[in-house]
Amino acid sequence: MNKPQEVSREQWLAERKELLAREKQLTRTRDAMNADRRRLPMVAIGKDYVFEGPDGRAGLSQLFGGRRQLIVQHVMFGPDAEQNLRAALAADPHNVYASAMLGNWTLQNGGNIADAVQFFNTAVATGKARPFVRTLQLAGLVDRDVAGARNAVMQAANDMRRSGEPLDPDTRRRVVTFCCDLNLNNHVELAESLAAIPQDDAWSTYLWLDGSRSDHDAIRLQSLQHAFI
Repeated sequence: MNKPQEVSREQWLAERKELLAREKQLTRTRDAMNADRRRLPMVAIGKDYVFEGPDGRAGLSQLFGGRRQLIVQHVMFGPDAEQNLRAALAADPHNVYASAMLGNWTLQNGGNIADAVQFFNTAVATGKARPFVRTLQLAGLVDRDVAGARNAVMQAANDMRRSGEPLDPDTRRRVVTFCCDLNLNNHVELAESLAAIPQDDAWSTYLWLDGSRSDHDAIRLQSLQHAFI
């Protein structure tokens, strides 16, 4: 690194004053540009956007919460995803979105099931954005053929049933197949699913997931499942 030229104090002072004048001019130019930016015209948003907010579905104006500005943090699942999500949680430990996304990211990257479950539990405990949390939770756990996954899925499904949360029919079928299918799961896998929650809850949750099928074969299968559970 080259050192600056050594000069007299008088020459240094003259050059410092000249630099200070240019710095002040730059500040005035930047301030003027910021003022021009604030005076930019606006375009009305005509489309009725709907978002999943902390308290459920909300329009764009509702996300402002009566404030003049809305700060949006965009986090993508790139190489720095974990670092960004943990930074978001450090800034706000109750950030439901960061907790749910970090739980899903942990599963997608072969992380520990227990760690992922803890992140999801933290997100659920906030009581906010439940559909968003459950989507990431079940998407990450269902069909993940590792110890602990079926236990976590059954606990989540049972909690959803007890709290009256909605679950679409396709996801219900996937959960039943993953956790309770006598033909596809071995004894250890079935035992893990059934041990996750109390026996009465296990049967109630199975019926909730299985739906209200009333044909003869469905009733017979349910009887067999009930006897097994």
